[in-house]
Amino acid sequence: FANYSNAANAATEHMHLFSCDGLTWTVLETQAPTINSTKGTTLVYEKSTGDIHALSNGKHMTTKAKSYPCK
Repeated sequence: FANYSNAANAATEHMHLFSCDGLTWTVLETQAPTINSTKGTTLVYEKSTGDIHALSNGKHMTTKAKSYPCK
C-alpha cells in the first residue's frame, strides 16, 4: 500500500506485504521509494542468477529473488 497524499496528489513511498491466507500479513519492506512520473515499469526475473530486474523511466534496479513459503 502507498502513503497517498491528497495535497501532493501522489504517493511518495509504499510498503510491501506478504500473506499466505489473506488474513495474516508479514511486512517485507517499509518506505520503499515511489516514482511519480511517466508510468511503465517492467519486471523481469533472470532465472540463471536469481535476480529480479525493474526497469522504470530509464532507471535499472536489481534485487535477489526470495522465497516466502506458506506453512
